[in-house]
Amino acid sequence: MKYLLILFVFFYPLVSQTQSLKVPEDVYGLKNPTQDQGKACTSCMQVLMQKPADVQFGFTVQDNDIYFVLTDSRWLELLFNKSQDGMAVDIVSRDLYSCKLKGNRANKHWAYDGYLMEPVYWKDFKKTALVDEKGFVFVKVGTIPDELVGKELEYNLLLISNKYVCHINTFFSVPWDRWGLLEMGLFMDTIPSKALAGAKELTSEKYQLFSKSMKVEVPFEKNKFEYAPSDIKALTDSLKLNDYEIKDIQIRAYSSVEGPEKRNIELQEKRAESIIRILQGYQTEKINKDVQASENWVEFLEDISESKFSHLKLLSKIEIKQKLEDKQLTDQLEPILKGHRKAILMINLEKKVKVGDDPEKLKASFEKAIIDKNIEEARAIQEVIFSKIRNKSLPQDYMQSIKIPETYTYGSLLFEYAIFNYQENETDLYTSIRLFEKLQLLMPGNKNIKYNLTALKIRSWVYSQGGIDPEELRVEIMALQKMGIDQTLIKRMLINYHIIRSEYQISLKNYAEKDKSVKYIQTQYSTLVANENDALNLARYFSSYSKLDWAEKVLLKYVKKVDVNEDVLFYYLNLTIVDSKKTASSEYRTIMLNAININKERFCKIFNSSPNGGITFQLLKDQYLKNMYCEGCEK
Repeated sequence: MKYLLILFVFFYPLVSQTQSLKVPEDVYGLKNPTQDQGKACTSCMQVLMQKPADVQFGFTVQDNDIYFVLTDSRWLELLFNKSQDGMAVDIVSRDLYSCKLKGNRANKHWAYDGYLMEPVYWKDFKKTALVDEKGFVFVKVGTIPDELVGKELEYNLLLISNKYVCHINTFFSVPWDRWGLLEMGLFMDTIPSKALAGAKELTSEKYQLFSKSMKVEVPFEKNKFEYAPSDIKALTDSLKLNDYEIKDIQIRAYSSVEGPEKRNIELQEKRAESIIRILQGYQTEKINKDVQASENWVEFLEDISESKFSHLKLLSKIEIKQKLEDKQLTDQLEPILKGHRKAILMINLEKKVKVGDDPEKLKASFEKAIIDKNIEEARAIQEVIFSKIRNKSLPQDYMQSIKIPETYTYGSLLFEYAIFNYQENETDLYTSIRLFEKLQLLMPGNKNIKYNLTALKIRSWVYSQGGIDPEELRVEIMALQKMGIDQTLIKRMLINYHIIRSEYQISLKNYAEKDKSVKYIQTQYSTLVANENDALNLARYFSSYSKLDWAEKVLLKYVKKVDVNEDVLFYYLNLTIVDSKKTASSEYRTIMLNAININKERFCKIFNSSPNGGITFQLLKDQYLKNMYCEGCEK
């Protein structure tokens, strides 16, 4: 479930900066609390510290009118309760941070960066505040001046207590998704290895009947880009291409950092294409491919950190390139550089099954296997049918023309059909649950069926399908332990249970119970070795409850890898790039360089306003970030 709490900024096409707007010299009579040792703000700051993170505030704009929005109206009178308590909006224009301007912002006043509008006070807005059916409260704080209409704008909030400016809030956008559950998988004969990350890997043929995925690293020789089959024989042998066909391949090709960047990228692309040509020679079906090439700055900066070349980390990317034009230096670095030339391949394969493509012959082969009670043959043919339905070479209703006897003997076929039905219709959880309930009657006591039923009920609770009782569901999860289900899988289920439960408690505004579920997740997830997708879902979840430090910790171990998942990397940047202490570190610089290499356009969009796909353009206050943006994104 996704919903937008507050629209913090509003987008207008960018035009030139106007200087005609002036803020009064006395700043509307506002006072700087530092002149009074901050005592004047004690009450205001206590309220902010006590406010649950789920009670959020910000701005929205309608027809050029600016409204302060608070997601729980009960907190309005806690934030503002004296006649001279109030708020003001600082309207900040994108052109204050133009790359054409020297420095990092136009205004450097203690209270505002852009144009500070006249404050509004409790005595005036307490009777005009509007509350909607969700309990959100809206307070009009002003109208965008004509001089700023037509600009890309963001809005900073000043909270005022007895005329003192006690809190200044710059809003930034972090995408989130409360409903990103951990992978639970469904039992076939066993749990897919993907769902057992952190428990054990099941990679034998027994568990990879029809399809499998492999991740392989291929080193490259310096300046070599044409490969013969003998050069990658170890790779082709490991793929068992006599038994499997490659469906698709993703290649991330990396060069060492010396030399012209354009040539390095071209060389890596040629290497990747050469590998694909060899693999394509083993089959007639075309391999779907995705190739990305970049320089391996991540491992270069990491590997020189503890070496005599560590001083290079202090230089810019351009300066390092210039230093590496010295052949003597590159020769000394070669033992390090040679490990950076490589490709990381993600390959998806399907087992070759010798059955005809003709739909009638396929059906006949399947029915004969059933009559002969050759269950393994029937399962293999059924997998082929499922694959052909997925790639649309068989109609969606093809399986309806095939009768599988509803007896114990054919339970595995019915089992796998129920899973296929779920995979093809994931939102129709009611039908999937009914199919597994029928299987439970056919095969009572089967722990695989019980696990699948519980996993489907958890998902059903997400979508409010099937009238799920939360306490009964928790009891069902705990009962799986007695049936011998792996403890790691049960922990995953319990984490998912609490992810959903916390949202349920939020809907009741029961913040204490919500906090218990969030804390449970925080204490338990670290016992699982999650994959990148799990980590991303958890980070989004923690972010939704303003636990940004927890979200950052979840992702940290992944973002230092050269082949990090792009979404994981950019979500980490979204969480952390507002912290100037982090952005100043050499480690963070490496992470940003990797982001630029992976997707430069996406990196540059970070510096847009929220409705324009970014976090906030006020990141450009940081001179280091502004230099990186102006050099890399506006040239």
